[in-house]
Amino acid sequence: MKTKRLVLFVGLLTFGMWMPNACSKDDTTLANTPQPQETTAGGEAAGTLAVKFDYTHYPTLATGQYAIWIEDADGRLVRTVFVTRFTGCGGYNNRPDCCPTWVSKANPQSHNSDEVDGYTGATPQNGRQQYVWDGKDDSGNVVTSGTYRVCIEGTLYWSSRVLFQGAFELGGESAQVTLTQENTSDEQTNRNMLSAVTAEYVAGGTPSGICSAARDNRQTAVAHDLQGRRVGKAVKSGVYIENGKKIFIKNR
Repeated sequence: MKTKRLVLFVGLLTFGMWMPNACSKDDTTLANTPQPQETTAGGEAAGTLAVKFDYTHYPTLATGQYAIWIEDADGRLVRTVFVTRFTGCGGYNNRPDCCPTWVSKANPQSHNSDEVDGYTGATPQNGRQQYVWDGKDDSGNVVTSGTYRVCIEGTLYWSSRVLFQGAFELGGESAQVTLTQENTSDEQTNRNMLSAVTAEYVAGGTPSGICSAARDNRQTAVAHDLQGRRVGKAVKSGVYIENGKKIFIKNR
């Protein structure tokens, strides 16, 4: 019995060293995170931007991950709007194909648990999804008017990814944002994970069809294995990520 307990303890310790948990509370700051050049403390944002798309869940490995963020005209990240929890909580350490464009710009390794909780949520159910940017940066400051870009990156199947992006004028007139689509490969598996993607900018208001300019990321958490596959409820022996935390299940 003592030997089995010792082996289990050493195994958990080794796993903890191998996969840092971004969802564990720590004192790390956002010193290395790119920020816009000009912000305004307080005040009202010049406008809001809504992103909508149809999400389809596929029961395969290495899929179901996406990130939404706002950049300034120079390509610097201004605000992470949403990231699926597996990726945001360190999934990129085991699967480098988890939204690598967002990872390179956001530097999530430097974020503490409260910051990660602010922009992550469980992988959604099938259906229409919507997320809203409120015109503020990651520090909660209202950003100045100017040209910005919305980006939506999805990991479709292993290294097969898609990136939608489009520029809009914060402070300009309300308009639908023209989005371009770039796929990293011709792989057809899970090709329609993100479809009917749209972005709408509304000057000084709330985009049509949105009840409030707030993102609901308090969805029912589900478990993922270390390959990022949704497993629903973790019941078999193994290590999982559930509700932003690593859990170890051992069946007798």
